Amino acid sequence: MLDAKYQLKETEKDVTIERTEWNVRDADATVVFTFAEKATGGALKSVTFARKLKKPCLHLHRGILAGSEKLVAFMDKHRVRRLNIAGSHEEKEPGIYVWVTSTLDKAEDHDANGRALSLAALQDTVSQHGGFREALEP
Repeated sequence: MLDAKYQLKETEKDVTIERTEWNVRDADATVVFTFAEKATGGALKSVTFARKLKKPCLHLHRGILAGSEKLVAFMDKHRVRRLNIAGSHEEKEPGIYVWVTSTLDKAEDHDANGRALSLAALQDTVSQHGGFREALEP
């Protein structure tokens, strides 16, 4: 379970689709992490909601080089203060937890604006939906 300092808000019902839409809606932008080139399932829903709500969305997959640098450039371009992190579950794409945390840590190292991007210092910068939180907590 994530610490209260992350200021997460629960949906009224445990409805994944509602939670996904609200996270996209309440964030400045969304980043979606998958190993596969094409997002599926909940990750695809996040992309779809971002398009519907006209919110910036970046899909990072393992085939993209310098993903952390692309994430920082994306956040700078869109002046992101609250980032929704979405993606595949660890059970569907084993190893994604390590890859995502590594990418976020590298992004923190590259971020010239001093934003906290790592999981250790998310504060209110990141809004996470429960499905991905499950993937991030092994």
